[in-house]
Amino acid sequence: MALQNLENMATAALRLADIENAANRFPTPEVYTYVNQGIVRVYAEIIVCQDRPYFLTEANVQIVTAPLLGQATVIPLPLDMLQFTSVSWASAQNGPWRQLEPYEETERAALLNAGYSVAPWHFKYGFAASPAAATVGTIPMSMSIDVVPQPPLSSWLKVRYIPTPTPLVNPTDTCNFLLGFDDAAVTWAAVLMRRKDDLDTSALERDFAAHVERIHSIARRRDRSRPPRVQIVRNWGMRGAGRRGRGF
Repeated sequence: MALQNLENMATAALRLADIENAANRFPTPEVYTYVNQGIVRVYAEIIVCQDRPYFLTEANVQIVTAPLLGQATVIPLPLDMLQFTSVSWASAQNGPWRQLEPYEETERAALLNAGYSVAPWHFKYGFAASPAAATVGTIPMSMSIDVVPQPPLSSWLKVRYIPTPTPLVNPTDTCNFLLGFDDAAVTWAAVLMRRKDDLDTSALERDFAAHVERIHSIARRRDRSRPPRVQIVRNWGMRGAGRRGRGF
């Protein structure tokens, strides 16, 4: 794993953009901002490859409050949650765990009307809507999930998710990237700096595109022991045939 600190990445971006001596035009805090924008851009490209995620964490959340009558149990999510990979339920903190499925919006009302349940195979989850959903900043944004029917109090949820990247602030703050992926972040920072001065960025953008292609190629093949499989939906062909038969 390659550890690169913010100061070194900023210096590399300035060199790549060929503006090392333009300190007045590009003060250090501004260059740090460009580097962080490059990190976010590369991070987004990495998480596109969902088969075998690079960045993964989990949090255990206890269900401690009961909802009002006719409402769902709302569970606040960690504020760095970007994408779910799984949600599991257990009656005790140490398990055993049962993975939950997300509900379809069309079935939510029926699950909500079921009220209270102790059977884990009944529970499903989905993003909570306002006003119960937590918000980030001033923009309403669902940072909670609801679980229906109502699970028992003191039971637990395990949320496995892909987190958002943490911005680098101090010169010694490090970024963990693999196989030189930090070069891609530095390249994008250089593109942004040259754009500020209306300079040509075509060569740098070609380099960035090559970095992204390599990122996608490697990420999709992280686990060679078990390649991604195509999921076959049961009875899909029969339902499709029925629709075609009625249509024609």
